[in-house]
Amino acid sequence: MEGGINLNKIAKISCIAFIFYVFWFSYSFRQINLILYATVFVAAGCMIFDIWYYQRDITGFCPVGVLTNLAMVVYSLITGIWVALNQDMVISLAKTYVAFTAICIVICYVSKEEGGIDWIVNAIIVLCIVIFVFQSIKGYPIPGYGYVLGPEQNPNLLALVMDVGLFCLAYKSRKGTEKIGWYLGIAAMLIYSTVNSGSRKALIAAAIIIVLWLVPLVKTIWKSSGTNGHVALVVVAALIVAGIVYYFTTQFVNTDLYKRFTLLGDEDEFSSRNRKLYYQYALEYWEDHPVFGIGLGQFQYWNPYHQISHSTYAEAISCWGLVGSLIYFLPVLSAGFQAVRLSFTSKDSYVPRIVLAVLIMELFLGVGQVWFYEIEHLITWTLVFYILSDLTAKEDAEPRRIYKYVKA
Repeated sequence: MEGGINLNKIAKISCIAFIFYVFWFSYSFRQINLILYATVFVAAGCMIFDIWYYQRDITGFCPVGVLTNLAMVVYSLITGIWVALNQDMVISLAKTYVAFTAICIVICYVSKEEGGIDWIVNAIIVLCIVIFVFQSIKGYPIPGYGYVLGPEQNPNLLALVMDVGLFCLAYKSRKGTEKIGWYLGIAAMLIYSTVNSGSRKALIAAAIIIVLWLVPLVKTIWKSSGTNGHVALVVVAALIVAGIVYYFTTQFVNTDLYKRFTLLGDEDEFSSRNRKLYYQYALEYWEDHPVFGIGLGQFQYWNPYHQISHSTYAEAISCWGLVGSLIYFLPVLSAGFQAVRLSFTSKDSYVPRIVLAVLIMELFLGVGQVWFYEIEHLITWTLVFYILSDLTAKEDAEPRRIYKYVKA
Protein backbone atom coordinates (compact mmCIF):
# COMPACT_ATOMS: atom_id res chain seq x y z
CA MET A 1 0.00 0.00 0.00
CA GLU A 2 3.00 2.28 -0.54
CA GLY A 3 1.73 5.54 -1.96
CA GLY A 4 -1.84 4.57 -1.00
CA ILE A 5 -3.94 5.31 2.05
CA ASN A 6 -1.95 6.14 5.15
CA LEU A 7 -3.64 3.95 7.76
CA ASN A 8 -1.58 5.37 10.60
CA LYS A 9 -2.81 8.87 9.74
CA ILE A 10 -6.43 7.65 9.69
CA ALA A 11 -5.93 6.01 13.08
CA LYS A 12 -4.46 9.26 14.41
CA ILE A 13 -7.37 11.35 13.10
CA SER A 14 -9.83 8.84 14.59
CA CYS A 15 -8.18 9.10 18.01
CA ILE A 16 -8.33 12.90 17.89
CA ALA A 17 -11.98 12.77 16.79
CA PHE A 18 -12.68 10.40 19.68
CA ILE A 19 -11.22 12.67 22.38
CA PHE A 20 -12.99 15.74 20.94
CA TYR A 21 -16.24 13.81 20.98
CA VAL A 22 -16.02 12.35 24.50
CA PHE A 23 -14.40 15.39 26.18
CA TRP A 24 -16.37 18.16 24.49
CA PHE A 25 -19.15 17.30 22.00
CA SER A 26 -20.93 14.61 24.05
CA TYR A 27 -21.27 16.99 27.02
CA SER A 28 -21.89 20.23 25.10
CA PHE A 29 -24.49 18.88 22.65
CA ARG A 30 -25.61 15.26 22.96
CA GLN A 31 -24.29 11.75 23.20
CA ILE A 32 -24.15 9.83 19.93
CA ASN A 33 -22.82 6.36 20.63
CA LEU A 34 -22.37 5.77 16.90
CA ILE A 35 -19.59 8.40 16.86
CA LEU A 36 -17.92 6.92 19.92
CA TYR A 37 -17.84 3.34 18.69
CA ALA A 38 -17.20 4.29 15.05
CA THR A 39 -14.05 6.23 15.97
CA VAL A 40 -12.87 3.33 18.16
CA PHE A 41 -13.60 0.79 15.42
CA VAL A 42 -11.85 2.81 12.70
CA ALA A 43 -8.81 3.59 14.89
CA ALA A 44 -8.37 0.01 16.12
CA GLY A 45 -9.12 -1.45 12.66
CA CYS A 46 -6.53 0.75 10.98
CA MET A 47 -3.95 -0.17 13.60
CA ILE A 48 -4.57 -3.91 13.26
CA PHE A 49 -4.54 -3.80 9.44
CA ASP A 50 -1.42 -1.62 9.42
CA ILE A 51 0.37 -4.10 11.69
CA TRP A 52 -0.70 -7.05 9.53
CA TYR A 53 -0.06 -5.53 6.10
CA TYR A 54 3.33 -3.99 6.86
CA GLN A 55 4.41 -6.74 9.28
CA ARG A 56 5.20 -4.11 11.92
CA ASP A 57 7.33 -4.98 14.91
CA ILE A 58 4.92 -4.46 17.80
CA THR A 59 7.35 -5.48 20.53
CA GLY A 60 7.02 -3.12 23.45
CA PHE A 61 4.93 -0.48 21.66
CA CYS A 62 2.26 -0.58 24.37
CA PRO A 63 3.28 -0.20 28.04
CA VAL A 64 2.23 -2.89 30.50
CA GLY A 65 0.18 -0.35 32.43
CA VAL A 66 -2.10 0.22 29.42
CA LEU A 67 -2.40 -3.49 28.62
CA THR A 68 -3.35 -4.12 32.25
CA ASN A 69 -6.72 -2.54 31.48
CA LEU A 70 -7.42 -5.41 29.05
CA ALA A 71 -6.34 -7.88 31.71
CA MET A 72 -8.81 -6.27 34.10
CA VAL A 73 -11.62 -6.63 31.55
CA VAL A 74 -10.91 -10.36 31.26
CA TYR A 75 -10.58 -10.67 35.03
CA SER A 76 -13.89 -8.82 35.55
CA LEU A 77 -15.78 -11.01 33.09
CA ILE A 78 -14.39 -14.28 34.45
CA THR A 79 -14.92 -13.46 38.12
CA GLY A 80 -18.21 -11.72 37.39
CA ILE A 81 -19.72 -15.03 36.31
CA TRP A 82 -19.93 -16.23 39.90
CA VAL A 83 -19.49 -13.15 42.13
CA ALA A 84 -21.64 -10.44 40.47
CA LEU A 85 -25.31 -10.14 41.34
CA ASN A 86 -25.98 -7.94 38.30
CA GLN A 87 -24.08 -9.58 35.45
CA ASP A 88 -25.63 -7.32 32.81
CA MET A 89 -23.91 -4.35 34.49
CA VAL A 90 -20.57 -6.18 34.38
CA ILE A 91 -20.94 -6.89 30.67
CA SER A 92 -22.05 -3.33 29.86
CA LEU A 93 -19.13 -1.75 31.76
CA ALA A 94 -16.69 -4.28 30.28
CA LYS A 95 -17.72 -3.29 26.73
CA THR A 96 -17.12 0.38 27.46
CA TYR A 97 -13.85 -0.47 29.22
CA VAL A 98 -12.67 -2.38 26.13
CA ALA A 99 -13.56 0.52 23.82
CA PHE A 100 -11.72 3.04 25.99
CA THR A 101 -8.69 0.75 26.35
CA ALA A 102 -8.61 0.19 22.58
CA ILE A 103 -8.22 3.93 22.01
CA CYS A 104 -5.42 4.06 24.58
CA ILE A 105 -3.61 1.22 22.80
CA VAL A 106 -3.99 2.95 19.42
CA ILE A 107 -2.61 6.17 20.94
CA CYS A 108 0.49 4.19 21.98
CA TYR A 109 0.81 2.60 18.54
CA VAL A 110 0.48 5.90 16.67
CA SER A 111 2.93 7.53 19.08
CA LYS A 112 5.49 4.82 18.35
CA GLU A 113 5.08 5.34 14.60
CA GLU A 114 5.19 9.14 15.04
CA GLY A 115 8.28 8.97 17.24
CA GLY A 116 6.60 10.59 20.25
CA ILE A 117 3.38 11.85 21.80
CA ASP A 118 3.56 15.43 20.52
CA TRP A 119 0.62 14.82 18.16
CA ILE A 120 -1.76 13.90 20.99
CA VAL A 121 -0.29 16.59 23.26
CA ASN A 122 -1.04 19.25 20.62
CA ALA A 123 -4.57 17.88 20.14
CA ILE A 124 -5.28 18.00 23.89
CA ILE A 125 -4.08 21.61 24.13
CA VAL A 126 -6.37 22.66 21.26
CA LEU A 127 -9.21 20.69 22.86
CA CYS A 128 -8.69 22.51 26.18
CA ILE A 129 -8.87 25.89 24.43
CA VAL A 130 -12.13 24.84 22.73
CA ILE A 131 -13.56 23.71 26.09
CA PHE A 132 -12.46 26.97 27.77
CA VAL A 133 -14.19 29.06 25.08
CA PHE A 134 -17.37 26.98 25.18
CA GLN A 135 -17.51 26.95 28.98
CA SER A 136 -17.00 30.73 29.09
CA ILE A 137 -19.76 31.41 26.54
CA LYS A 138 -22.33 28.67 27.20
CA GLY A 139 -21.31 27.18 30.53
CA TYR A 140 -23.95 25.04 32.23
CA PRO A 141 -24.36 25.96 35.94
CA ILE A 142 -23.99 23.24 38.57
CA PRO A 143 -25.32 24.54 41.93
CA GLY A 144 -22.58 24.63 44.55
CA TYR A 145 -19.80 24.05 42.03
CA GLY A 146 -19.58 26.31 39.01
CA TYR A 147 -19.92 25.84 35.25
CA VAL A 148 -19.45 22.77 33.07
CA LEU A 149 -20.28 21.96 29.44
CA GLY A 150 -23.62 20.28 30.04
CA PRO A 151 -25.93 18.63 32.59
CA GLU A 152 -24.29 15.21 32.20
CA GLN A 153 -20.76 16.37 33.01
CA ASN A 154 -18.99 16.02 36.34
CA PRO A 155 -17.14 19.25 37.26
CA ASN A 156 -14.15 17.22 38.45
CA LEU A 157 -13.76 15.56 35.05
CA LEU A 158 -13.86 18.86 33.16
CA ALA A 159 -11.21 20.22 35.54
CA LEU A 160 -9.13 17.04 35.08
CA VAL A 161 -8.96 17.73 31.34
CA MET A 162 -7.66 21.21 32.15
CA ASP A 163 -5.00 19.68 34.41
CA VAL A 164 -3.95 17.32 31.62
CA GLY A 165 -3.78 20.37 29.34
CA LEU A 166 -1.41 22.05 31.83
CA PHE A 167 0.75 18.93 31.79
CA CYS A 168 0.80 19.04 27.97
CA LEU A 169 1.94 22.68 28.06
CA ALA A 170 4.67 21.76 30.54
CA TYR A 171 5.71 18.84 28.33
CA LYS A 172 5.99 21.08 25.26
CA SER A 173 8.16 23.50 27.24
CA ARG A 174 10.92 20.87 27.33
CA LYS A 175 12.04 22.09 23.90
CA GLY A 176 12.86 25.61 25.09
CA THR A 177 11.41 28.90 26.22
CA GLU A 178 10.69 30.51 22.83
CA LYS A 179 6.92 30.07 23.13
CA ILE A 180 6.66 30.37 26.90
CA GLY A 181 4.54 33.54 26.63
CA TRP A 182 1.93 31.68 24.59
CA TYR A 183 2.04 28.70 26.94
CA LEU A 184 1.55 30.85 30.03
CA GLY A 185 -1.40 32.60 28.35
CA ILE A 186 -3.05 29.26 27.58
CA ALA A 187 -2.24 28.05 31.11
CA ALA A 188 -4.09 31.06 32.53
CA MET A 189 -7.16 30.08 30.47
CA LEU A 190 -7.03 26.50 31.75
CA ILE A 191 -6.65 27.56 35.39
CA TYR A 192 -9.55 30.01 34.98
CA SER A 193 -11.64 27.16 33.55
CA THR A 194 -10.67 24.96 36.49
CA VAL A 195 -11.74 27.65 38.96
CA ASN A 196 -15.04 28.06 37.12
CA SER A 197 -15.67 24.30 37.34
CA GLY A 198 -15.58 24.41 41.14
CA SER A 199 -13.25 21.42 41.52
CA ARG A 200 -11.08 21.76 44.63
CA LYS A 201 -8.97 18.67 43.98
CA ALA A 202 -8.23 19.70 40.40
CA LEU A 203 -7.11 23.20 41.42
CA ILE A 204 -4.71 21.75 44.00
CA ALA A 205 -3.44 19.31 41.36
CA ALA A 206 -3.01 22.20 38.91
CA ALA A 207 -0.88 24.02 41.48
CA ILE A 208 1.41 20.97 41.77
CA ILE A 209 1.89 20.84 37.99
CA ILE A 210 2.46 24.60 37.71
CA VAL A 211 5.15 24.58 40.42
CA LEU A 212 7.03 21.61 38.96
CA TRP A 213 6.76 23.18 35.50
CA LEU A 214 7.74 26.78 36.19
CA VAL A 215 10.35 26.48 38.97
CA PRO A 216 12.93 24.59 36.86
CA LEU A 217 11.99 26.75 33.86
CA VAL A 218 12.71 29.96 35.77
CA LYS A 219 16.03 28.51 36.96
CA THR A 220 17.01 27.73 33.37
CA ILE A 221 16.09 31.21 32.14
CA TRP A 222 17.93 32.82 35.07
CA LYS A 223 21.13 30.87 34.43
CA SER A 224 21.14 31.70 30.72
CA SER A 225 20.39 35.41 31.18
CA GLY A 226 22.59 38.41 31.91
CA THR A 227 21.86 41.35 34.22
CA ASN A 228 19.21 42.81 31.91
CA GLY A 229 17.58 39.41 31.62
CA HIS A 230 17.53 39.03 35.40
CA VAL A 231 15.86 42.41 35.80
CA ALA A 232 13.27 41.57 33.13
CA LEU A 233 12.59 38.20 34.74
CA VAL A 234 12.07 39.78 38.18
CA VAL A 235 9.72 42.41 36.73
CA VAL A 236 7.68 39.83 34.80
CA ALA A 237 7.52 37.53 37.85
CA ALA A 238 6.40 40.45 40.05
CA LEU A 239 3.66 41.39 37.57
CA ILE A 240 2.43 37.81 37.37
CA VAL A 241 2.41 37.41 41.17
CA ALA A 242 0.61 40.76 41.54
CA GLY A 243 -1.99 39.68 38.99
CA ILE A 244 -2.53 36.36 40.78
CA VAL A 245 -2.86 38.07 44.17
CA TYR A 246 -5.30 40.62 42.73
CA TYR A 247 -7.44 37.91 41.12
CA PHE A 248 -7.57 35.70 44.19
CA THR A 249 -8.32 38.55 46.59
CA THR A 250 -10.97 40.27 44.46
CA GLN A 251 -12.49 37.64 42.15
CA PHE A 252 -11.73 34.19 43.51
CA VAL A 253 -13.25 34.94 46.91
CA ASN A 254 -16.64 35.37 45.18
CA THR A 255 -16.59 32.00 43.41
CA ASP A 256 -18.33 28.78 44.39
CA LEU A 257 -14.92 27.13 44.49
CA TYR A 258 -13.75 29.45 47.26
CA LYS A 259 -16.88 28.63 49.26
CA ARG A 260 -16.16 24.93 48.76
CA PHE A 261 -12.60 25.41 50.01
CA THR A 262 -13.95 26.95 53.21
CA LEU A 263 -15.84 23.70 53.82
CA LEU A 264 -12.70 21.51 53.68
CA GLY A 265 -12.53 19.40 56.81
CA ASP A 266 -16.15 20.09 57.68
CA GLU A 267 -17.58 16.78 58.84
CA ASP A 268 -21.09 17.94 57.95
CA GLU A 269 -20.30 18.66 54.31
CA PHE A 270 -22.40 16.39 52.08
CA SER A 271 -19.52 15.06 49.96
CA SER A 272 -17.36 14.38 53.06
CA ARG A 273 -20.17 12.41 54.71
CA ASN A 274 -20.74 10.39 51.57
CA ARG A 275 -17.03 9.63 51.06
CA LYS A 276 -16.63 8.32 54.62
CA LEU A 277 -19.83 6.29 54.38
CA TYR A 278 -18.86 4.77 51.01
CA TYR A 279 -15.40 3.83 52.26
CA GLN A 280 -17.11 2.07 55.13
CA TYR A 281 -19.37 0.21 52.70
CA ALA A 282 -16.37 -0.71 50.53
CA LEU A 283 -14.57 -2.30 53.47
CA GLU A 284 -17.71 -4.20 54.45
CA TYR A 285 -18.17 -5.54 50.88
CA TRP A 286 -14.49 -6.48 50.72
CA GLU A 287 -14.67 -8.32 54.05
CA ASP A 288 -17.56 -10.35 52.65
CA HIS A 289 -15.71 -11.07 49.36
CA PRO A 290 -11.99 -10.51 50.06
CA VAL A 291 -10.40 -12.51 47.23
CA PHE A 292 -12.27 -11.59 44.02
CA GLY A 293 -14.57 -8.81 45.25
CA ILE A 294 -18.24 -8.33 44.43
CA GLY A 295 -17.77 -7.73 40.67
CA LEU A 296 -17.09 -4.79 38.34
CA GLY A 297 -19.59 -1.97 38.89
CA GLN A 298 -21.40 -3.86 41.65
CA PHE A 299 -20.71 -1.27 44.35
CA GLN A 300 -23.41 0.88 42.76
CA TYR A 301 -25.76 -2.12 42.77
CA TRP A 302 -25.06 -3.01 46.42
CA ASN A 303 -24.97 0.57 47.73
CA PRO A 304 -28.40 1.54 49.14
CA TYR A 305 -27.90 5.02 47.60
CA HIS A 306 -27.23 3.44 44.16
CA GLN A 307 -24.02 5.40 43.56
CA ILE A 308 -20.47 4.37 42.77
CA SER A 309 -17.97 4.75 45.60
CA HIS A 310 -16.41 7.91 44.08
CA SER A 311 -12.98 6.51 44.95
CA THR A 312 -10.61 4.42 42.84
CA TYR A 313 -9.29 2.66 45.92
CA ALA A 314 -12.69 1.88 47.45
CA GLU A 315 -14.13 0.79 44.10
CA ALA A 316 -11.15 -1.43 43.29
CA ILE A 317 -10.90 -3.26 46.61
CA SER A 318 -14.65 -3.85 46.87
CA CYS A 319 -15.34 -4.74 43.22
CA TRP A 320 -12.11 -6.56 42.29
CA GLY A 321 -11.01 -7.86 45.67
CA LEU A 322 -7.41 -8.40 46.71
CA VAL A 323 -6.38 -10.29 43.57
CA GLY A 324 -7.76 -7.77 41.10
CA SER A 325 -6.51 -4.78 43.08
CA LEU A 326 -2.96 -6.19 43.11
CA ILE A 327 -3.04 -6.78 39.35
CA TYR A 328 -4.39 -3.29 38.68
CA PHE A 329 -2.16 -1.28 41.01
CA LEU A 330 1.17 -3.04 40.38
CA PRO A 331 1.84 -1.06 37.14
CA VAL A 332 0.85 2.14 38.98
CA LEU A 333 3.37 1.42 41.75
CA SER A 334 6.01 0.52 39.17
CA ALA A 335 5.36 3.80 37.32
CA GLY A 336 5.75 5.71 40.58
CA PHE A 337 9.13 4.11 41.27
CA GLN A 338 10.22 4.75 37.66
CA ALA A 339 9.23 8.42 37.82
CA VAL A 340 11.05 8.98 41.12
CA ARG A 341 14.18 7.15 39.93
CA LEU A 342 14.31 8.99 36.59
CA SER A 343 13.77 12.31 38.36
CA PHE A 344 17.09 11.78 40.15
CA THR A 345 19.13 9.72 37.67
CA SER A 346 18.15 11.06 34.24
CA LYS A 347 20.50 13.53 32.55
CA ASP A 348 17.48 15.73 31.91
CA SER A 349 15.15 15.36 34.88
CA TYR A 350 12.61 17.92 33.64
CA VAL A 351 10.22 15.53 31.87
CA PRO A 352 10.36 12.81 34.57
CA ARG A 353 9.49 15.41 37.20
CA ILE A 354 6.44 16.78 35.41
CA VAL A 355 5.33 13.19 34.75
CA LEU A 356 5.78 12.56 38.47
CA ALA A 357 3.59 15.61 39.12
CA VAL A 358 0.79 14.13 36.97
CA LEU A 359 1.20 10.75 38.65
CA ILE A 360 0.88 12.37 42.09
CA MET A 361 -2.13 14.31 40.79
CA GLU A 362 -3.84 11.07 39.71
CA LEU A 363 -3.11 9.35 43.02
CA PHE A 364 -4.59 12.37 44.77
CA LEU A 365 -7.67 12.53 42.52
CA GLY A 366 -8.17 8.78 42.97
CA VAL A 367 -9.45 9.50 46.48
CA GLY A 368 -12.55 11.14 45.00
CA GLN A 369 -12.79 9.72 41.45
CA VAL A 370 -12.70 6.26 39.84
CA TRP A 371 -9.97 6.01 37.19
CA PHE A 372 -11.18 2.94 35.32
CA TYR A 373 -14.71 4.25 34.63
CA GLU A 374 -13.61 7.49 32.96
CA ILE A 375 -11.72 7.91 29.69
CA GLU A 376 -10.22 11.16 30.99
CA HIS A 377 -8.25 9.19 33.57
CA LEU A 378 -7.41 6.33 31.22
CA ILE A 379 -5.84 8.67 28.66
CA THR A 380 -3.95 10.52 31.40
CA TRP A 381 -2.48 7.25 32.64
CA THR A 382 -1.70 6.25 29.05
CA LEU A 383 0.45 9.38 28.66
CA VAL A 384 2.18 8.67 31.98
CA PHE A 385 2.89 5.03 31.15
CA TYR A 386 4.03 5.78 27.60
CA ILE A 387 6.43 8.59 28.52
CA LEU A 388 8.00 6.61 31.36
CA SER A 389 8.35 3.53 29.15
CA ASP A 390 9.94 5.64 26.41
CA LEU A 391 12.35 7.35 28.83
CA THR A 392 13.36 4.00 30.34
CA ALA A 393 13.92 2.46 26.90
CA LYS A 394 16.14 5.37 25.87
CA GLU A 395 18.06 5.14 29.14
CA ASP A 396 18.62 1.40 28.63
CA ALA A 397 19.74 1.97 25.03
CA GLU A 398 22.29 4.64 25.96
CA PRO A 399 24.94 2.27 27.43
CA ARG A 400 24.62 0.03 24.36
CA ARG A 401 25.29 2.97 22.05
CA ILE A 402 28.34 3.98 24.07
CA TYR A 403 29.63 0.40 24.13
CA LYS A 404 29.17 0.07 20.37
CA TYR A 405 31.06 3.32 19.79
CA VAL A 406 33.98 2.28 22.07
CA LYS A 407 34.16 -1.20 20.53
CA ALA A 408 34.34 0.22 17.02
